[in-house]
Amino acid sequence: MKTFLRARFSFLVLFLAVLPTGCSKGKSVEELSKQLESPKPKARHHAVRELRDMGPKAKDAVPALAKALKDNDPKVRKKAAQALRELGAGAQEATPALAEGLRDSDPKIRQLAAAALAKIGQEARDAVPDLIQALKDPVPQVRSAAARALGAIGSDAKEAVPALQALLKDPNTQVREAATGALRKM
Repeated sequence: MKTFLRARFSFLVLFLAVLPTGCSKGKSVEELSKQLESPKPKARHHAVRELRDMGPKAKDAVPALAKALKDNDPKVRKKAAQALRELGAGAQEATPALAEGLRDSDPKIRQLAAAALAKIGQEARDAVPDLIQALKDPVPQVRSAAARALGAIGSDAKEAVPALQALLKDPNTQVREAATGALRKM
């Protein structure tokens, strides 16, 4: 029995020692950005997840993350939107890609794109027309995230006031509250 356990333990130690070689842990922002161009979906997924986990340290990856918002793999697009959200104002350069992300086929990605624009704040003012369109999204979480983003942009989004006022009658409580909050900030 002891021999069996030693053999299993040795295998486990060997397995854990080899495991990290296939992952992107420890790579630089530049290496991870290049990995986002890999033809292998798993490699792109690992890279975007690592960049997301780096937070503000991944600021130099904003162009690569913006490009990843158009990836064929929805997991990559989702993690890219999350990474850009984590970067906040540092992701301002990705505003056009995030505005386009508001039209993604996946509602979670649309919601995350709006949340990232909210974190960018006033500097995301170029996305106001797209956010106004997102206020009509069939998914309440997307509508409320778009309303919060417009509120974060503030007075530069005043053209959204009529659309936000219309949301005050939305059947969803969270959407109504987000619209109310956005209108207060304007």
